[in-house]
Amino acid sequence: MFICDNGAQFASKGVRSFMESLGVQLQFTAPYSPRENPTERTNRTVKTMIAQYIEGHQSSWDVLLPEISLAINSSVADSTGFTPAFLMMGREPRLPSALYDEVTPGLATREVDLTTRKETMKEIFEVVRNNLQKKDQGRYYNLRRREWRPALGSMVLLWQYQLSSAAEGFAAKLTPKFDGPYRETEEEEGFDRPKSNMDTPLEE
Repeated sequence: MFICDNGAQFASKGVRSFMESLGVQLQFTAPYSPRENPTERTNRTVKTMIAQYIEGHQSSWDVLLPEISLAINSSVADSTGFTPAFLMMGREPRLPSALYDEVTPGLATREVDLTTRKETMKEIFEVVRNNLQKKDQGRYYNLRRREWRPALGSMVLLWQYQLSSAAEGFAAKLTPKFDGPYRETEEEEGFDRPKSNMDTPLEE
C-alpha cells in the first residue's frame, strides 16, 4: 500500500497505472487534513530549525539541509525514546566529529548474528510501541489541564506574526516564530483571559 495526499502528481492516471502494474494499492488521505501525513510534522520541524540558523539569508536555506537532516536523524525522539537512524538502520550513525566508530564492528570483531539482531529489533519496536502509547495518553491527559499563565517577573517569549512577501523574497515560514525574551511586568484581568504587558526585549 502506498499512502499519499491528494496532489495532482499522485492522482494522475500515469501514477495510478504504474502502481497498478506493480500490484501496489494507492490510498489517499482525507482532503485538507495534513495531520494524517507524518511528513507534515517533520517538515514543520525542518522549517523551525532553518529559521533558527538562517540568520536572515533566506535565499540559501537549502545549504543547511544536510546538517539539519543529520541532527534530526541522530537525535533521540521524545515519543519513541530512540533516534530515527537507529530505528531505520539498527545502529547509530557515525557523527562527523567522532574520532572512531563505537557502533560499527571492526575487522577483528565478529558480526552480530542476523537472527539475534532481528529479535533485538523486535524487542525495541515493542518498546517504541509502548512509548508511543504513553505519549498519546499524556497528550489526552494534558487536554484537561488548565492554561498556563506567566507569573509577574517571569521571562517569556512572544509569538510574532509576519506576512510573506514574494517581491522582497521574504518567507514568513522561514523566520523565527518567537520574539524576546521579555519580562512580565503587569497582569490585568481582561474579558476572557489575563492580558500581559511586557517591557522591551532584554539584551543578551
